[in-house]
Formats: sequence, C-alpha cells, structure tokens
Amino acid sequence: MGVYCSAGSACNNGDPAPSHVLTAIGVTPDDAQSTLRFTLSDETTQEDVDYAVDMIKIVVDMLRC
Repeated sequence: MGVYCSAGSACNNGDPAPSHVLTAIGVTPDDAQSTLRFTLSDETTQEDVDYAVDMIKIVVDMLRC
C-alpha cells in the first residue's frame, strides 16, 4: 500500500524488548511493544499523512477479522 513503518526504533536491531525511551516517559511495557514508528520529513505532505491514515485504518480492519 506504499506505507512503511517499523515496530521498533531505527537502532533497535531486532531487540524484542520494549523501547526504553517509551517506558522512560511512562508508557507501559505492553503498550510500548504495541507501537509503530513512522518517519516523516519536511517533504511529507498533508496528503501523504491522510493517505497513510486511510491505509492504516484498512489494515487494522483486516487484522481484526
């Protein structure tokens, strides 16, 4: 669908432990392991974000079935 994300930080290296940054700011370990990381740049448009949100909704609905 043209939207890419990661379940961990860029320097995660496949470590299954929850993000130490997220847990340090009070996110529970379970919630920290349920997060996705999206990278935006100064070239990312509002249309890009809107499209990503629409695609995420579709995928979440598919996964819930």
